[in-house]
Amino acid sequence: IFPHMATDVYLYLPSLFLVILYILSTVLFQKQVQRVYSQGPQQGGFNTNFLLELIIVIGFIFPAGVLLYFITSNLITMAQQAV
Repeated sequence: IFPHMATDVYLYLPSLFLVILYILSTVLFQKQVQRVYSQGPQQGGFNTNFLLELIIVIGFIFPAGVLLYFITSNLITMAQQAV
């Protein structure tokens, strides 16, 4: 369907790198929030799995600038909560 995609894979590597960074920063942020605010029993794993799948889809749909904003926001919020 898209013959140019097979030969120009290297063009998608920066976007793939940003998606991976976005996923990692969001998962770390969620774990930090759960650790700080955990009171009572853990919630079901369905919400976590669904959210991870949603993050992956969002990562591939949004432009790179939005991903940079999300990554930066997650890192700044984690740093603020750590202090």
